Amino acid sequence: MKYFLLWIISLFIHWDLFSQESNRIIFLKDNKKNRILKNWAVGDDINFQISNYQWVQGRLIGINKNSVFIKYYKVNYTLYKGIDTIWYNTDNFLLSEIIAFPLIKNQVNIFNSGVILKSTGALFGIISSINGLINGKFTNDNWIVLGISSGLFLIGEIQHLLKKTKHTLGKRYEINIL
Repeated sequence: MKYFLLWIISLFIHWDLFSQESNRIIFLKDNKKNRILKNWAVGDDINFQISNYQWVQGRLIGINKNSVFIKYYKVNYTLYKGIDTIWYNTDNFLLSEIIAFPLIKNQVNIFNSGVILKSTGALFGIISSINGLINGKFTNDNWIVLGISSGLFLIGEIQHLLKKTKHTLGKRYEINIL
């Protein structure tokens, strides 16, 4: 009888832990603008970077007081089956191990990333070089065009380096469990 009561008590303790675990949410907060950028609950897909700079993508299957449980997956696109999802093992991460989240707006913006300026500068320089080789001589005009095209490429590279690709946790961004 004593063991049966201990078993019943441990069952209620575990049930209470699991019920609290499923009601918790993680949220990413912007301290500068004082707003919540994104929140995740159990069952949502999550993507973040851990302290060894590895990106983790998976399904959130549990939230504890100071850690999260992730079930890894990988989506493969094949010609025969179409989309195939491979599920891997479950792993837990402390909140202190998480250092960054990807930008919430995941649209590819070629205007702000410097892709247009870099490709324009490279193509302009290649066309100018081919034109000079076909004519058999490089004139001052060809060198001016090469200078302009390298300037365009350099501006595009600077724009690419300055583009933010992730929310790094620290003074401005923080994660909390509710």
